[in-house]
Amino acid sequence: MLHNGNKRVHLAFIIGAAVAVCGGFAPVAALTRVAPVPLAVRDSWGAFIDQQQDRCWAVARPEADGTRRGSAAAYVAMARGTLPRLQITTAGPVATARLLIDGQAIPLAGSDTLWWPAAADARVLRALRGGRTMTVAGRGADGRVIRHRFLLGGAATAIDAAILACAPSRPVANRPQ
Repeated sequence: MLHNGNKRVHLAFIIGAAVAVCGGFAPVAALTRVAPVPLAVRDSWGAFIDQQQDRCWAVARPEADGTRRGSAAAYVAMARGTLPRLQITTAGPVATARLLIDGQAIPLAGSDTLWWPAAADARVLRALRGGRTMTVAGRGADGRVIRHRFLLGGAATAIDAAILACAPSRPVANRPQ
C-alpha cells in the first residue's frame, strides 16, 4: 500500500486494473504474462510500462457505487513514440456508449465492452488532465444501464508518467516528403 498525502492507494488494486484492461488493448495483451512495472500512482490512477513490449498506459478503475464493475477501466495507452489514446472497457456489453467529462459530451466509437473517443485529438487528453469526473454509460442487451464514474484526480500525473516513459528514446529525424 502506498501513501499519497492523506489517501492510501492500493497499488495491487491498480496493477490488477492494468492487467485486466490489457486484453482490451490488443497490442498489450502480452502483459498478462509479465507483470507491468509501476511508474507512478496518484489517487485512483496508476501509470505502468511493459518494458518487453515497449508499451505504456495510465489506468483507473471506476468508483465503487454498488453496481457491477467487473473489468471496467479507463486507460490511456500508447506504444513507444505513438500518441496516447483513451480507451474504456465497460463491465458488460453495451450497444452504444456515451462519455461525459465534467458534463462535456465526447462521441465514442467501439462496440461491446471496448470504447474510445471517435476523434483522436488533444482535447480529450486536456479534458482528462483538467477534469474532475468522467462518466461512461450505455444500455446492456438485457436493458440494464451500465454506468461507470471515474474520478480524474491523479489522471494528469499518471498520463504524464506514461507519456514520458514511452517517449522516443532518440529524436526522430524529419523525413523528406
